[in-house]
Amino acid sequence: MPLRLRNDIGQNHYTTGNLQPSQIKTSAPSDRNFSKIQEFKVATTNDNCEVAEFSQVLFLACKPYQIEGVANQIKSKISTEKHLVVSCAASLPMESCESYFPAGTRMIRIIPNMACSVGQGGVVLVQGSHATREDVETVKSIFTGVESALKYRIG
Repeated sequence: MPLRLRNDIGQNHYTTGNLQPSQIKTSAPSDRNFSKIQEFKVATTNDNCEVAEFSQVLFLACKPYQIEGVANQIKSKISTEKHLVVSCAASLPMESCESYFPAGTRMIRIIPNMACSVGQGGVVLVQGSHATREDVETVKSIFTGVESALKYRIG
């Protein structure tokens, strides 16, 4: 995840208590990206596959041009039954995101605004073609403390 969004999500979970630090693992290409997130006492790694094996909900918060590469790293670890993939990549259409993963992968795209970093603002949720209502509720619960969330269904 990019440092800013990783910190915002970590801060939200830390202050709302809807997840324990032991339930969160994050990855980044180098350890220098972990200095702020480690204050939340979550597990860190440089291995995206390790995060995929650990997680049920995978947040892909990287630049749009990096999504395909990250997907190629982890797609062999993705189980359509176990994993929900949440993309935070700006300006990348849902169809493109879904095309990088195995057929049937449950996916949601989120577009948070900057006010989310202080527990205000909103998040737009775009439900992928295989995501369920329960998946949408899971993602909404992650953003507990954000003023509002809007769901928009594609397809």
